[in-house]
Amino acid sequence: MPPRAVTERDFRRPEFMDAKPEDYEFRGDGKIVRKDRWERAVQSIRSIVGINAREFEIEDVVGAVRALVDTQQDWLEIRSVEDCPAQEWKGSLRLKDGSVLNSATYANGNWLWRGLQLNASVAAWREHDESSSDA
Repeated sequence: MPPRAVTERDFRRPEFMDAKPEDYEFRGDGKIVRKDRWERAVQSIRSIVGINAREFEIEDVVGAVRALVDTQQDWLEIRSVEDCPAQEWKGSLRLKDGSVLNSATYANGNWLWRGLQLNASVAAWREHDESSSDA
């Protein structure tokens, strides 16, 4: 069987192979982009932050992103023993693997969570957040 004939589609870029021209537009810099790229971006962010409903409000997505950002702020990195609290303390710990432990304590030079000593794995700490629950 002879190979198929070359067609105009064979010269198209892979990302536009099955695209419909009416779904695209030129951006200010001349690049071809999807017209619905903003909606697709919000849908992606909605999914990432755990809003799984088909119908949703943009303000709910923004609120979920803000909450996610809040969990990443106000951490005091631990580089040496001087970076540990100067006195007994209760708050949240971020471990080197990225996990977060709420309701942790620091006393007598030791990080504790549920009775376990965590000295080797603690990367950062922050003050107790009354709204957080145990991890």
